Formats: sequence, C-alpha cells, structure tokens
Amino acid sequence: MGEIGELGRALGGLRWVQGPGGNVSIKDGGELLVKASGVRLSDVGHAYARVPLADAQLATAGDPGADARVFAIKPRPSLETYFHAIGPRVVAHTHALGVLLSACASEPPVDLGVDRVPYERPGRGIALAVEPLLELLPEDGVRAVVLESHGLIVYAPSVAAAVAKTRAVDAAARAPFGDLPSIDDFHAEYTKEAEREVPGGFARPLPSRPSHARYLFPDAVVYAGVIHVDAADDTAAARALVTIPRPAVLVDGARRRLVVASTREKLAFAVEVCAAHDWLEDALAPRGLARYLPDDEPAKILDLPSEQYRLRL
Repeated sequence: MGEIGELGRALGGLRWVQGPGGNVSIKDGGELLVKASGVRLSDVGHAYARVPLADAQLATAGDPGADARVFAIKPRPSLETYFHAIGPRVVAHTHALGVLLSACASEPPVDLGVDRVPYERPGRGIALAVEPLLELLPEDGVRAVVLESHGLIVYAPSVAAAVAKTRAVDAAARAPFGDLPSIDDFHAEYTKEAEREVPGGFARPLPSRPSHARYLFPDAVVYAGVIHVDAADDTAAARALVTIPRPAVLVDGARRRLVVASTREKLAFAVEVCAAHDWLEDALAPRGLARYLPDDEPAKILDLPSEQYRLRL
C-alpha cells in the first residue's frame, strides 16, 4: 500500500473524515497518486488513481484538454485533484471535526496561527485560492490551510509531518470548546436502531431532531440532504429512493428522521455525515457561532458533475 496507504490509515477515522470525504496524495516522480473518488480515505491504499503530474498541473492551470484526460482516468481521481497537483510532495485534506468547529464558525474562537481562505465550492477554485500561499513555505516545509465551511489541507514533505500537523491544528481548534461528546459515542447513538431494507434500497431511523434544511459544509448537502415529508416511514423512503439520486434524511412534523440510500455503503456514509453535522451544530449553534452555506449553494453543489459521479458509484 505504500505511503499513500499509510497516510489514509492514519487519517481515516471518523474524527478526521466522514463517509467518502477527504483525500490524500503523494507526488511520486512524474506521477500524482491521489485518492479515487467516492471511496473511504482508510481504503486509499488500494483505491487510488495514478495521474500524470504534468496533466494534473495543466488542469489546475485551466487547460481543458488536460482536465478531460485527468478525469477520464480509472479509477476516477478525486474532484479535488487540482489542489493536490500543487505544493509539496505530501498533501492531506481532511474534514477534521475540531477544524470544522473553526471553519464553520461565524467568528472562530481562537486564532489557529495557520492560513485561512474563504469558502470556495469544491473543485479548481480551491486550488487557485490556496496556490499563492504555497509560494513561500515555512522552514519545515509544512503549510496548513483552513478552508472555511469545508475542512483542512496540509502540505508537507513527509507523511509523518502531514499527519502531525493535521492533528495539531485539530486539537488547537477544538480546545476552546471544552468537553465535547466523543464523535464515536455520538455516532453509536445513530446506529442503535437497525437498518432495514425498503423497496429500492435501505433505511435507518436516526434520533429525532428538528431540521431546518441548512448545511454547514458541502458533504452534508450531498450525503445528508433533508427532505420534509408527511411521515418519515418506509412508504416515504421508497418514494424518495425513486425520485432522488442521492442519500437523504426524511424529516416529518413529529421530528422523526429516517435516512435512506440505494446501497448499504451509501447508507453508512450518510449516517456518518449526518452524525458529524449534528455534532458540529450542537457545539456551534448554542454559542451563536453556526455559519451555514448560502441558501442557493446546495443546488450548485449537487449540480457539479463530480458530485453526480460520486452518487452514481
């Protein structure tokens, strides 16, 4: 599995990524080894794409021919290959929950001492926002960048340095919030009730909760989008599985919630993302810090060809 597998295993837990989120890469001579789209980070050791580095860099610069060649590779490389094509040899992008407490806050409670860029929709725009920050690196060759409403990118010369920086920034971001629930315990509450098979896929009840259908980060749009229904039951689940091409959280007037997806794997992804989103909202909203994506942003995210590809997997 090599270095890319080592990196994925180190940052593949629920605290660092949820569902198929996050991505890592290693520049290996003339190749960029980058996580394949739609797979778990912990599985990257046997689920990565080999992309000609020159093509990845040309695609990042806006060359449409190179862009087409990059995303024709099988397995298809991550949508975020663009920001992996730049900077130092090792790149780790995570949705670390501590960092998200800062990235999704209207007023970050502490200065993390790292670069921070405004929200950009997933894709080439992130690379263009980050690239100027990589022109001059610190003496240790490590640069961390918080992506508002999204996560963290760490550029480093080695796997060990990337993992250490990710963990350090996450711990610093979480510290002002004091004693928060363990995400593993939180997630366990979301899997207490057994999944069940319904026509067209699978469903799992979630803890009851009011829902306003607003989202803190992009993966919540893709894997935990809210649909209001008259009754969150198997009939509504079967109807949703026919009418929408993605996992969804059905919510009714009694605050009952039922997550639905076409496969067991996507159902597991959706439950993880939903648990993470609720965990963040519980920490941020009571403090008046929750900053949601603009109301028109979910539709734009779902319209991305790369997200449609992930949902077809």
